[in-house]
Amino acid sequence: MVARIIWGGLLVVGTLTACGGGDGGKAASNTDKPAPVVPPVQPVSYSIAAPTVDDYTNYEVHITTSKSGIAPAPAAVSYRSEMLGYAPIGGSSWIEYNVASDKMQQDQFSAQMTVDRGVLAHYYGNILVSCFFSYKTPLRMIPSTVTIGQKWTLSFEGTGDTCSRIKDISPVSFTGQALAAETLAVKAGVFNTVKVGIEQSPIKQGNYSKVISYTVWRDALSGRDVKQVRTTTATNLLNGQVEVESYEEELIGLLIASTRQKKFALESLTGKWRGEFRGEKLGYCHFEISTQGDMQGKCDLSGADKALALKGKLDARGAASLDIGGGADVLHLSGIFDNPMSGEGRWSVGGKSGAENNKWVFVRE
Repeated sequence: MVARIIWGGLLVVGTLTACGGGDGGKAASNTDKPAPVVPPVQPVSYSIAAPTVDDYTNYEVHITTSKSGIAPAPAAVSYRSEMLGYAPIGGSSWIEYNVASDKMQQDQFSAQMTVDRGVLAHYYGNILVSCFFSYKTPLRMIPSTVTIGQKWTLSFEGTGDTCSRIKDISPVSFTGQALAAETLAVKAGVFNTVKVGIEQSPIKQGNYSKVISYTVWRDALSGRDVKQVRTTTATNLLNGQVEVESYEEELIGLLIASTRQKKFALESLTGKWRGEFRGEKLGYCHFEISTQGDMQGKCDLSGADKALALKGKLDARGAASLDIGGGADVLHLSGIFDNPMSGEGRWSVGGKSGAENNKWVFVRE
């Protein structure tokens, strides 16, 4: 999926004035015609806000696929998170990490982007494959500033890549329009958004011809996507069979420091994790977190001849309580997962007070 270009920073144009009138300059009486109803001020234009380190967004994703002559499969549900890197690169470009996870797999990529979120390059990586792809000019589906009613056509072309799946579709153009201002309620809250429609130029990938259309609602305050609906229609050039993928995602959590928007989403932690604990003992752990916050896995304790079971629970705020092993020597860990990429805290043995240096850190696998 092409990385989403983010814009925000609301600019509202409009003033409201009150006027008095009447014979001889007297004030109007209560029997005069009622004052006209003034509609709420609507956002008129938007521009991309500067990024902030550790900003993140979390999305719930629903994907339905159907083929001609075959009944549609049930919707697959997964979760996706984006988080800005811990430091800008060279002061003029940033790294954003993207993790998509479900029960079966976890797909990761990172994007290098300009301060106004034009994408300079992508790095894709998981256990099976990794590749790098860069763009001759920054990739944008939407201009860095947008006004309601505005239309545009933007193109991109890649270079110096090792990603065959992107190489097949470059170059590509996007034709779009800012359609309307809308108020939208999702799990992450209620947002004033601009609704954008985008058509991607037809592409050929292998034996398939694909047509993709997007409808995107973007938050006027943070510039983040609140909702996206994407329809991909793929036609097999050999047998004419048509496959339609309906992709829909909604914002369930976010942390945007500059706008002070925050909503924690427990589902954003779903997936595989790894990490270590240090101090009086040393160990390394692998575990999974379910959508309900259940934690289960194993840990290798330095000096032990077998792995120890890890079990725990996260609450609705991301606070963690978990045990490694059992009996009198059980290791109890507590701490916080306050972002979709990492968590940290302290640990003790058998319920006793732990040493000051007894700490743990877990990160996405």
